[in-house]
Amino acid sequence: MDVPVIFVTHDLREAHLLAESIAVLDGGAVLQFCPRDETFRRPASRRVAELTGVLNLFASVADRTRVLVDGPPLRVERTPASVELAGAVDVAIRAERCLLRRFDPDDPLPENCFVADIVADHTFGNSHTLRLTPIGPGPLVEVETAARPYEVPGVASRARWVVELPAEDLIVMPRA
Repeated sequence: MDVPVIFVTHDLREAHLLAESIAVLDGGAVLQFCPRDETFRRPASRRVAELTGVLNLFASVADRTRVLVDGPPLRVERTPASVELAGAVDVAIRAERCLLRRFDPDDPLPENCFVADIVADHTFGNSHTLRLTPIGPGPLVEVETAARPYEVPGVASRARWVVELPAEDLIVMPRA
């Protein structure tokens, strides 16, 4: 039986588990209505990103193929048709999409990478949320990782890491 159901929740995990499509409302207005995965992977605006738990949100400037986020140019792979990749934009990336790389911080770095120090490490059961401050150009970021990918490379054993913000995971939105 195919019966549409409207279920109201403030619990993001519950919404993701139960819904095929999600409507994000704020102040009585529908900000975004689309398939569940698109809501979480491609929020339409800064406000939708905030409401769906995106921790890394940056005011940025775009120049056709890249965005400038506190210094280093970052390549972006996809942008919505509604977003012109020029001028003022907002850029976001979910904490679980940011990567810690074991590159030598003194070597030349691949694109979308910068050096940062871990300044906070919060453990939540089997996951860690790390706050990293850039050494030189780059944004302050939060990185979320599961226990095993945290333990195997020895994240707790050193403060300085190379952070990668993968081009395919950067979300570009119109500036609010």
